[in-house]
Amino acid sequence: MMVIPSMNGVDTNSLNLNLLPALALLLETRNVTRAAQRAGVTQSAMSHSLSNLRAQLGDELLVQSGRSFVLTPRAAALAEELPALLAHMRRTLRGEEPFDPARTERTFRIATYDYFEFTKLPTLLARARERAPRVSFDVERFGPSTIEPLVEGRVDLALVGATQRPTHAGLCVRAFGSDPFVVIARKQRGPSRRPLTLDRFTSAGHVLVSLESKSLGVVDAALAALGRSRWIALRVQSFASAALAVAESDLLCTLPASVARRAAQMLDLQLFAPPVTLLEPRFIALWPRSREKDAAHRWLRALVFALRDPAQAP
Repeated sequence: MMVIPSMNGVDTNSLNLNLLPALALLLETRNVTRAAQRAGVTQSAMSHSLSNLRAQLGDELLVQSGRSFVLTPRAAALAEELPALLAHMRRTLRGEEPFDPARTERTFRIATYDYFEFTKLPTLLARARERAPRVSFDVERFGPSTIEPLVEGRVDLALVGATQRPTHAGLCVRAFGSDPFVVIARKQRGPSRRPLTLDRFTSAGHVLVSLESKSLGVVDAALAALGRSRWIALRVQSFASAALAVAESDLLCTLPASVARRAAQMLDLQLFAPPVTLLEPRFIALWPRSREKDAAHRWLRALVFALRDPAQAP
């Protein structure tokens, strides 16, 4: 038997939820016969329900006054709260609240690193404002401590490199595309622009964006395969910091093309194709499996994945 904890101070620990619709009808109609007709049951069955309710709630509920019934004070108080309680129960049992982007004031939490902030966040904000003007976002750094709140639904979505993919049954994973590498450098003064040869590349100082550890990256692995190496003059954990460092020095930095192109526009940098073959970095989206069918989460994911494929915008 299903139970509810309380209702306007009434102990309902043993109250069968099946009696609540009958109680609502009795309080509304104040008539056993009309309540039975509205419920589609016999008058005898409704009378039996009223008897059970009186016994369980310890109150007469309906008291005869002449040819009609009046509500007791307790019944009058219940009549004010019961419709809202039943509506809430129905919404809960249906499993999903309607989600209207145009009216929501929800805050979504996204865990990522500044690759996403640098390349996708401005467009995400612009599109969100068009469709959901009161929605807001909390963006935080992704890391090992993100997994637990992500699984529990306290973080709504994570956008990370494929190499950071956690193995957890409570998470859903989807590819978010790839981005080829490009080398950025401060623009040369004067008319000439020397090509970026392998010798020039390896003889220059480099900025390394290291998001996960102190280990070297794919550039160094590719150079090692050719018997070459490079000098890491600066190691940072931010793409924006790397671009700023290059703009004020003679250092080079190898970045995903989306970041490189945006940095070049903002900081007047020049772009080069890497003089060594590099595997493209791949990105993934992670979200709680428990929120897979949630309407608000589906809307958020559609909005984010439309950044990769504009035709899929919600």
